[in-house]
Amino acid sequence: MKLPSAKLPASSLDPAGAGRLAAKVDARKLRVRARVRAHPDRLAVDPRGELVVRGELLAEPSNDAAMRAWADAGFRVLRQRSLADFGLDLYVLEPPAGRALDASLRRLRTLDPPGHYDFHHVLTDGGSADVGNVANDVATPASPARTVRVGLIDGGLAATHEAFAGVGLLVHGCGDERVPSTHGTAVGALLAESLGARANGGAQGVELVAADVYCGDATGGAVERVIDALGWMSQRQVPVINVSLVGPRNRVLERVIARVIARGHTIVAAVGNDGPAASPLFPAAYEGVVGVTAVDRRRRVLLEAGRGPHVDFAALGTDLQAATLPHGRASVRGTSFAAPQVAAMFARRLQRADPAAAAAAFEALAHEAIDLGARGRHPIYGLGWVEIPSPDGKSAAPGLLSKDRAQ
Repeated sequence: MKLPSAKLPASSLDPAGAGRLAAKVDARKLRVRARVRAHPDRLAVDPRGELVVRGELLAEPSNDAAMRAWADAGFRVLRQRSLADFGLDLYVLEPPAGRALDASLRRLRTLDPPGHYDFHHVLTDGGSADVGNVANDVATPASPARTVRVGLIDGGLAATHEAFAGVGLLVHGCGDERVPSTHGTAVGALLAESLGARANGGAQGVELVAADVYCGDATGGAVERVIDALGWMSQRQVPVINVSLVGPRNRVLERVIARVIARGHTIVAAVGNDGPAASPLFPAAYEGVVGVTAVDRRRRVLLEAGRGPHVDFAALGTDLQAATLPHGRASVRGTSFAAPQVAAMFARRLQRADPAAAAAAFEALAHEAIDLGARGRHPIYGLGWVEIPSPDGKSAAPGLLSKDRAQ
């Protein structure tokens, strides 16, 4: 059983870091406001200040009668998607003219209490605000060695970056235009490198199955796109999926993620960088998702990392160098960059989506984790700190700065 949230011990805080923490905690909110100001016709905020698609609501009705009730109440179906693999039908609805979005959501929930309805939330990354496109289902073959497959839901990849040399790529979303994102490229490269893509100067049978949910669009990161990506990966039996994105709880997305996990897929997600006092962020805080926090090279939690019972593991999240645009590498920091290391550890253990194998992999990693903080599961460090092993027994953390290798 997970422990309740706890306050961050004073000993875990850098005395000089209070100002830096305040700045980092406000960063996501500032990015949300900036996106709304840039696209006021496409984006808005819900009553809690979370980013949403303007004029749209998500709906999963309980029956056909509920759909007739929508029409009678003035709601219009904008889009419909059948998720046969999950036994769900997803609708995007437009509220009646002149009715506020929050009032419209309350109305839908009254019309169909057993159904599932929510705002059309937009997930954001934990770092760079750059977003971009990748081609639709474009494949680059993996090396002939035994292939380790791992999924990524994020911004677009710079497929020609040297970090992906020899890595098998299968990318999805956004049509044919390729405009990669800084965040997606950095996380994707760390994910591939954590699986050994830089070992001995080449790929080691790594296939990265990546879905771009941003596409350079104002509504990039919308829940509808994340659900599409999850369905695409489920159809391809991708065993492990990394999601270094954060947002509020969304009832419709929660339902889909529960179905994905029930089919045996392992979803690994960053807990976010909104600070120790912030409410839990999702998808990391959904039941069954593996939540990852970030620590420094001394195994101290990052000031800005989220806390709570949803934290499962801690991994290095600073003093890392990741692929950047248009080429080369840059230092990165945050839970976004710790999560792919943990996802890689699961991918090494899982060849296919299977509930029993996924549970066994979790227990094995929990057994290997080094306990930090108070004994047992901890709201700051989860089950403990994990690191990718290497044949020589030294750190194999991807992109670790040279000064840290000497520590």
